Amino acid sequence: MCGIVGAVMHGQARRFLLRGLSALEYRGYDSAGIAFSDARGLRRVAAAGRVDALRRKLKNAAGNAGIGHTRWATHGAPTEKNAHPVVAGNAAVVHNGIIENHAELRAELSAVGRIFRTETDTETAAHLLDTALLEGDDILTAVRKTAAKLRGAFALAVIAAGRAEIAFARNGSALLAGTGEDGAFVASDARALSGASRIAVLEDGDCGVLRADELKITDAKGRTVSRRMRPPPAAVSSAQLGGRRHFMEKEIFEQPRAAAAAVNPFTDGKRILTGRFGRGAAAAFREAKTAVIVACGSSHHAGMAARYWFRALGLPCRAEIGSEYRYCPDPEAKDALAIAVSQSGETADTLSAARAAKASGAKLLALVNAPDSALAREADFVMPANSGPEIGVASTKCFTAQLAQLLVLALACGKARGCLPPRIESAAAAQLVSLPGALRRALMLENGIKKWARELSAARSVLYIGRGAHYPLALEGALKLKEISYIHAEGCAAGELKHGTLALVDKHTPVVGLAPGGELAAKTAANLSEVAARGGRLFVLGEGGQNALPVPDCGEWISPVLYAAPLQLLAYHVALRKGEDIDKPRNLAKSVTVE
Repeated sequence: MCGIVGAVMHGQARRFLLRGLSALEYRGYDSAGIAFSDARGLRRVAAAGRVDALRRKLKNAAGNAGIGHTRWATHGAPTEKNAHPVVAGNAAVVHNGIIENHAELRAELSAVGRIFRTETDTETAAHLLDTALLEGDDILTAVRKTAAKLRGAFALAVIAAGRAEIAFARNGSALLAGTGEDGAFVASDARALSGASRIAVLEDGDCGVLRADELKITDAKGRTVSRRMRPPPAAVSSAQLGGRRHFMEKEIFEQPRAAAAAVNPFTDGKRILTGRFGRGAAAAFREAKTAVIVACGSSHHAGMAARYWFRALGLPCRAEIGSEYRYCPDPEAKDALAIAVSQSGETADTLSAARAAKASGAKLLALVNAPDSALAREADFVMPANSGPEIGVASTKCFTAQLAQLLVLALACGKARGCLPPRIESAAAAQLVSLPGALRRALMLENGIKKWARELSAARSVLYIGRGAHYPLALEGALKLKEISYIHAEGCAAGELKHGTLALVDKHTPVVGLAPGGELAAKTAANLSEVAARGGRLFVLGEGGQNALPVPDCGEWISPVLYAAPLQLLAYHVALRKGEDIDKPRNLAKSVTVE
């Protein structure tokens, strides 16, 4: 979750590090800090809160070698004391991940006289590093020895007093290294490597050292290796607000383009192009006895909606929460197509679930927005979302891209298995290519959504209801409202209202109903009537009579994708009216790289 950046430069590193931390702040914003190393030793500057608070404190602190960190707290409160870099003696370290054996290591280190000054698990690594340096090890050997003693997922960057070099280690958490005219760099995300002309994605077990004119990488066995160096991703307008108030708003309105990028490679408007999934994919689709979708958060809701499509097209399918999947044996995995859905491809729970499914014999397909990610490298097949960077913490365009691609994948599986009649294939393909235009029309509901937001912003709790493939969209709508407005919200299958949830309905509890047409329309209408009969205040997307906003008619295949956009707008405008920090909601960060 945290963001790491480091640089050893021919000139001062301060500006580069601050720019990198600003680019990484979406990964955590509880505290931030920078440590520099020069001939005088180490100098650490840290601040609770945002990177701007750190910038104000830095003043004249500078050096050619430095490491920086923006934190999402796991061990220890989000205070200046617990901010990274964490210093012990002559070593300073920044860390992303969790050191699972930190309590054991802390006890061992305390027993030999080491004094701990923070509540973080990271301080154990700092003391181990300082111990190795005092024993005469060079910085690379010190970081290798330290990494060998740590259990868990981590990425580390380390500096030592008086040395113009940075050592690093990766195990389970993303880390990249780069080189350029001004020096050598390391970071947890390519966005922070704006000064690099070439970057490499490090692999698990890699350790290395940076100097201004050198990048050395060693693998898990200590052998010097070369990782493929490539130009950094081109700077795109997605990283700028482009006149919008928030990244979330910008990304909501980027959804038509993102949907086109997600589906166009896989259909010509008449057919689903199964050959685009890679060699052996069609055979894997054909031979699978079941599909299991593993994902977390919004991606899990996308997987829940996709179950309906896969089952309708002849492939039994389950959607499993990534953080739970490993803890319940799955005897069906050996004959399954495992579909791991993750925007970053580094989500620890999803990555662990995907590895567990693959280890059980499943063929693994990664649906991911980061083709160089750990998940993509684990997978047998990769379906890139092509959504572009998403900066806002609450997922918007990546969610709709995932939904659209899961529909494409379900259709491809159905086709490979002989369960997709040509008539249905052509209708679904036509709907997919019409999706960008339909999303533009759905976004035109914004004025009506703003009116709803005036009332919902005063609510203490909101219910969302839907049926069939729209039930997971009710869950997603509730999640969006919780994430950025801090109003309690609950998604419910409409048919389950009378089995308990209806007890919550009164004049003070707004109910957002998802009411598309089709075969379930009459049943959904009956559920809405149940709410109205008990004094509930209804806000209906679709066909609902009074106080309803009609979602554009688009065809049943893509209908769930279309409902996502107005639900996102509703959460956005409620949070806007409340004055919340929409792009950086409290306690949350964009990339969940810890379990």
